[in-house]
Amino acid sequence: LLQSDEFQASRSPLSFALGKNIAGEAVICDLAKMPHLLIAGATGAGKSVCLNTIIASLLYRNTPDKVKFVMVDPKRVELSIYQAIPHLIAPVVSETKKAAAALAWCVEQMEQRYRTLADVGVRNLDGYNAILNDRQPNKKSLGRDLKFMPQIVIIIDELADLMMVAKNEVEEYIIR
Repeated sequence: LLQSDEFQASRSPLSFALGKNIAGEAVICDLAKMPHLLIAGATGAGKSVCLNTIIASLLYRNTPDKVKFVMVDPKRVELSIYQAIPHLIAPVVSETKKAAAALAWCVEQMEQRYRTLADVGVRNLDGYNAILNDRQPNKKSLGRDLKFMPQIVIIIDELADLMMVAKNEVEEYIIR
């Protein structure tokens, strides 16, 4: 799937290989077009395989300076294998209180990024980073110390368990 023409041709850093359709063609999705993805299903339905496929695709496509991860795994089962990847902003979070703090940090980052995008006068992260990559001087960047902003992907395994244990602490952050 990672060698497929569809995956190689995809321009988005958040593209991932989902699998193959009934015709045997690669199915490539863009996480940027589905920023709130929920993977659900019965036990043994392949949720973990799907999650690991998404993570592997993003790791294959992106260097640590392009995409960063915040991973929350309250059961300490699924995401611990990613503990050593350089793409992590912080170690995989497995404690409820730390999960709430990590999500609070993510919301703060989001707010700060929105302010920066508004100050520069762009609509999204791609537009902002395009200004930095443009070889021609840009009126929006004059006099500003702009730095590349990586994509931040937040992965929460077993969201229902986290919500049962710490609903009050994390619900507002997840909604935001």
